[in-house]
Amino acid sequence: MKPFLRQQLDRYTQRVEELNFLLSRADIMQDMTQFLALSREHTEVTAVASRWARYQEREQDLATALEMLTDPELSDMALEEQSSAEQEMAGLEAELQRMLLPKDPDDARNAFIEIRRVRAAMNPPSLPLIWQGCTPAIAMPGDGKPKSSTHRKANSTVTKRWCFALRDKAAQLVQAPTAF
Repeated sequence: MKPFLRQQLDRYTQRVEELNFLLSRADIMQDMTQFLALSREHTEVTAVASRWARYQEREQDLATALEMLTDPELSDMALEEQSSAEQEMAGLEAELQRMLLPKDPDDARNAFIEIRRVRAAMNPPSLPLIWQGCTPAIAMPGDGKPKSSTHRKANSTVTKRWCFALRDKAAQLVQAPTAF
């Protein structure tokens, strides 16, 4: 691991100690906004610091295993310990690097997702965009309202035909992507 990363991870350990001290103070506990902000930071920093502590433990285990390799009686156990330590250290290093990536400030905000029903009836340009999830919908005239129950039934039949044709075309595209 690079020395710069080690220094940065050591700062996380120091920051956990600072946050523990700050969160124990009475004046900060009375200011709820500051207390919540520090609590959130404490949660994030503690996760990184605990992973860093585990990485350091595995480094020490690896050093011990390398020392044990000189003893012929303990060499088999040392090889097992060495391989397990190296594997876990590789995983922890990748996880620590991912955790050190800067956070998006919008991650803490709520998100609203709008899901709309797709209507592919009588609209051939949208056919390649819709796949097997096509459900029959009623095609409406320009104002969006059916004129009569007969009109509704006729358009429903047309829509069903479009959906079945669409499913067949989608199946062809999956089997041969150059068919379109």
